[in-house]
Amino acid sequence: MNFEMTLCGLSRREKHLCLRRGDMNEGIDFSDIPELGDDFFAHAKKREALVQKSSVIVDRDVYEWFKEHVPASSELISQILRAYIADHQAKSAPSGAGQGVA
Repeated sequence: MNFEMTLCGLSRREKHLCLRRGDMNEGIDFSDIPELGDDFFAHAKKREALVQKSSVIVDRDVYEWFKEHVPASSELISQILRAYIADHQAKSAPSGAGQGVA
């Protein structure tokens, strides 16, 4: 099954719903993938996500500038906010006790 041809003609929302329902998996051969047994799940560990998707309200001109000039704008914005936090923590911490954000 050709993935591109299958999704051709669907709206973005329809493609998303199709993928979420798992309709696209019917053409995939899973026979060479071993099943995960009880031993795997007995030792499996739940991990927290490293990133949190959220909405932050910024002025339109700021958003447009980053979108136009910075290919990985969300990563840069995260680095800028991290630097701001580290600077703020260093200024508000007692002398010699400033701890940055990891």
